[in-house]
Amino acid sequence: MEDNEYREYQLTLGKGDILFLYTDGVTDAKNVTGEKYNTERMTTALNMHMSDNPQETIQSVREDIDFFIGEHEQFDDITMLCIKYYGMDSH
Repeated sequence: MEDNEYREYQLTLGKGDILFLYTDGVTDAKNVTGEKYNTERMTTALNMHMSDNPQETIQSVREDIDFFIGEHEQFDDITMLCIKYYGMDSH
């Protein structure tokens, strides 16, 4: 997207750290009354359902989104990526 500005970030992950990436379709998902799922709900779901298994974390957040939106049709994709850094052995 030519007109958008992007910032570059750098971070260092430590052993056991988890990185959760998502598209705006996650926080913009709406229920039947038009209320958005929003970042606060997503953060609450992550904190309640954080797992050592990234796949289980994504599944739990997706279930929370599905419960929130109910049968309301969505207009945007919902994409999530969860990465856990297990660290490197020093052998």
